Amino acid sequence: MARIARWTVPLLVALVPLGIVLPTMAQRSDAQPREANHAKEMVMLIQQGQLNLADATKLAEKHAKGTALSASCELRADAAPGREPGGAGGPSEDQAQSGAKRLIYNVTCFASDKLQVVQVDGLTRKVIEPVRPQQP
Repeated sequence: MARIARWTVPLLVALVPLGIVLPTMAQRSDAQPREANHAKEMVMLIQQGQLNLADATKLAEKHAKGTALSASCELRADAAPGREPGGAGGPSEDQAQSGAKRLIYNVTCFASDKLQVVQVDGLTRKVIEPVRPQQP
């Protein structure tokens, strides 16, 4: 029977967990700069005049006639949903048509014994109405 050196078992006990933990830590450290850059970009948009989370929540509560329970924010670079290009509007709507970056807030409100998710456009400062299919 082959003998295993005394030091091999403790070495394996120490190295196997490192093989599992180190790749996970490397992924986290890679994600942190991206998340920080994403957050900086969101703060910059708020400083440039887009709605902040508190104001978007108030707008959603008013629209839903209820109480906000949770809210989140995402960054989009597409045109506003449900809007036609070339529509009448102020400068913020012209900017919205050009594909400018915008903050979109998703606010969950409780009203009339049900939950409602209200989307608020940070650039136009309006509630985004869901796009309804046209009737023939």
